[in-house]
Amino acid sequence: MKEFHWPLFVFPLPIATCSSHGSSSDIPSGQALRRSGRLFGALGSWNRPALWIRLILTGIVAAAIIRELPREISRWYLAAAREQSVDLNDHGALERIDRAIDWSRDDYSLYLIRAAWRLQAKQPDGSLADCNQAIRLAPADRRGYELRWQVHMVLGHVEPAMADVQVLVERAQQAYQESKTPAHRFRYAESLNARAYGRALSNQKLELAIEDINLAFGVLESEDLYSLRDTRGYLYFLTGNYQAARKDLDYAVRQGRIAYSIEMDMLNQPERTVSIDRQLRFETRSRKEGLAVLFYHRGLLHERLGYERKAKEDLHTALEYGYDPSRGIW
Repeated sequence: MKEFHWPLFVFPLPIATCSSHGSSSDIPSGQALRRSGRLFGALGSWNRPALWIRLILTGIVAAAIIRELPREISRWYLAAAREQSVDLNDHGALERIDRAIDWSRDDYSLYLIRAAWRLQAKQPDGSLADCNQAIRLAPADRRGYELRWQVHMVLGHVEPAMADVQVLVERAQQAYQESKTPAHRFRYAESLNARAYGRALSNQKLELAIEDINLAFGVLESEDLYSLRDTRGYLYFLTGNYQAARKDLDYAVRQGRIAYSIEMDMLNQPERTVSIDRQLRFETRSRKEGLAVLFYHRGLLHERLGYERKAKEDLHTALEYGYDPSRGIW
């Protein structure tokens, strides 16, 4: 945080002094005393309580403004950064959020935002540094671990990635056991899905990963969530259960496309403003990246089964929609 220093105001007041020699020149003249009298008369209001109260309140307000000014400037830069992000200008977004952090270095949420944007811009090392700082500042916030395990995977750090996922599972499980609210159910299932997918990406403990997904479905009391069906379908593919994999992956792609169409229809209104158009472009990229993973997994299955045309179509769509492991889109 940039430092501010109070200015030192010096008010020159006439002071009557007498030297040890008693020189008459050290004694104020009548004219000087009259000037001093007028000055102190003008300043006589300093003795009034109401004025002191106003001065104290003014000082408190000024101190509050100066204390909050860096955060306010940081918010301005963050707003500008978000504008650049919506316009799909990754460089401009990063440039402005750097300035936001310069003005508010203790705001962990800014590091999380920059970490996500750096990963999007293929800067995983910088993203990891931001995740680490966010977790140092707010170790209780799960979002730092949710992003960091993915960054670790991009960098090939399997053990640290799975350690972060384990933190997510343990915390979510404890919260779920204490209170089985819909939010806690979903978060616990989501953490189990993360651990299962991490195992799929690292190709280890695949049977345990399938158990995680099935446990997640049990927590949700439903198998409708297509993101989890995609994970299980991919795990079935990796373990050679192609019939079960096809069932889950076809479902995931079908439901994913339906969800995408509904979301785009909500944004794609006949009468759109420039602001809505910009937001639509941003949301379209984000949603397509989610779909890209679904198509990629099914494309791998079609390729394995010898369905060359279907495999080519799915894998082409995955790349067109933004499938890119170097950005954590896998």
